[in-house]
Amino acid sequence: MRVASARAERPPAAPPEAYRVLPWGAIDSLANEPQEEAPQPPPSKRQSVIDDGARTPDGRPRLALLALSGGGARGAFGAGLLAGWTQSRSRPRFTVVTGISTGALMGVFAFLGPHYDGELERFYTATTDGDIFADRGVSGLLRDAVKDSSPLKRLIERTIDDGIIAAVAAEHRLGRRFFVGTTNLDTARLVVWDMGAIAASDRPERLRRFRDVLLASASVPMVLPPVYFPVEWEGRTYWQMHVDGGAAVTVFLSGLVIDELNRMTGLKTERGEATVDCYIILNDVLGDRMPEEPVEATLLGIAGGVVRSLSTAATVTQLVRMYRGARGIGFGFHFASIPADYPYRLPATRFEPEKMRHLFDYSRALAAGGYPWALHPPRLDPREVIPLAPAAVEPPPPKGWLSRMLAGLRDWARGE
Repeated sequence: MRVASARAERPPAAPPEAYRVLPWGAIDSLANEPQEEAPQPPPSKRQSVIDDGARTPDGRPRLALLALSGGGARGAFGAGLLAGWTQSRSRPRFTVVTGISTGALMGVFAFLGPHYDGELERFYTATTDGDIFADRGVSGLLRDAVKDSSPLKRLIERTIDDGIIAAVAAEHRLGRRFFVGTTNLDTARLVVWDMGAIAASDRPERLRRFRDVLLASASVPMVLPPVYFPVEWEGRTYWQMHVDGGAAVTVFLSGLVIDELNRMTGLKTERGEATVDCYIILNDVLGDRMPEEPVEATLLGIAGGVVRSLSTAATVTQLVRMYRGARGIGFGFHFASIPADYPYRLPATRFEPEKMRHLFDYSRALAAGGYPWALHPPRLDPREVIPLAPAAVEPPPPKGWLSRMLAGLRDWARGE
């Protein structure tokens, strides 16, 4: 890994024909092909993620997936929600956790479970701008970013130690998965990293790679320098430019997540062999009623309004795609975002402990009393609400002997 330097030039970029080559630990978010073949878990480990979890009244495994968005200091919302969820005694043990940007940092502790809620609270109520970046002054306008990310790099190094890596690796070996997204600017594509596989690897650089991915995922383009990862192509080393995963998507639960879930459990989850609940936490305001934010009649004001509008539209589109995908295969969809009527001033681009504390305590109190999860994305036309797919609900077994015989004949005729 290389953090971009002050020089105008960058390390050698891979040629176009090598765009599918991925750094160690990364998975192609579209092709679902791991760069290195992951070993199949033994049957005992393969079943542990099922046996240790909850079950529905009819005996099917109940699995929970968690997707965490970016949002910078507003990550205090998701952190507080997780802590309050623990207090409500209803927080599930997540089978899969995905994270983007600040959601990647939060995801480490969400993945490890409620015992790490204290780490979340410390990170999202005490962190300051000085812990994230250093000012480059006027010279930053002529470089690859206006700020220096060295403080964030040191913060990640203090937070992610050998003990954290060992804990992530242990959960990975039990069949649980933690994925982080970065954006490869050279290809303009989301790259997904299997953080558990990195932690569980016997490679000596596993700790450094784990930290570097978190740094890259939180490196907002133009604000913080990109992070370069090496790849090999035809005997030469090239470097890919990676930045905040939010440059590609706001939040993700893609097909590769479902494929990995099925591989680890041995179940066809999209066919109703398990009940799967998807929880999406958006660390921003995105409700059916948006707060009034009049746009100033200036060039910068209008430009900011356009960017905000485009960003909101992209986020809604991504959420609707996730919703349609989840409900289409019978998965539950549960969505949370900062309420539009939040009573305090929200953190903006700065890490202000007082504002972050207000937001953390607010969402923790909401969740402790039973969070009102939305069952579909905001701004959805009522006619777009999708019922669960029929395949997700197993029909009851035939009761009488004649019904069983007819059902058997029907299955035989179908070749089942």
